[in-house]
Amino acid sequence: MKRILLSFCTITFIVSQLSAQFNLELGFSFNSPTSDFSDVYEIGAGAYLEPAYAINENVNVGIQFGGNGFAGSEIGSTSGKVDATVVVPVLVKGKYAFLDSKVSPYLGFGTGMYFAKVATFSESALGGSEQSEENISEFGIAPSLGVNIGRTNLGVTYHSAGDITFLQFILGVKIID
Repeated sequence: MKRILLSFCTITFIVSQLSAQFNLELGFSFNSPTSDFSDVYEIGAGAYLEPAYAINENVNVGIQFGGNGFAGSEIGSTSGKVDATVVVPVLVKGKYAFLDSKVSPYLGFGTGMYFAKVATFSESALGGSEQSEENISEFGIAPSLGVNIGRTNLGVTYHSAGDITFLQFILGVKIID
């Protein structure tokens, strides 16, 4: 009976320690295309889910799954309007929090794959431009900075994956902390 009780207490302790180190963040974003990506797409919005594991009080590592929609823009006088697109990043992320307090600034870095359907243009035989869509997957990076205020995350992330570049202004909430 002592062994069963000791085993139960040990397992309960280990599970409670692991759950204290696991967190889950859900966030929403406003997205602003940059560079050549802004020539084809306009502002957008998105959402993400980020499960993470706290290595210590200052360092978290996790995976971020997101979806970011962008409105299409008017391209020249003859090419017409580009359809909206969705960019889906799947990133491995790390964050370093400078303070272990209620208000804590952080730096982060993510890397992984970006999936999207983007507009492509080619010259037609008649001298005009033809528009088509292409499914792409690009390897990219995502440096970030922000501040955690309690369970709330206010941050900015710069996404860069080939021709896909945009600034993401995020508002996240830790669901599990």
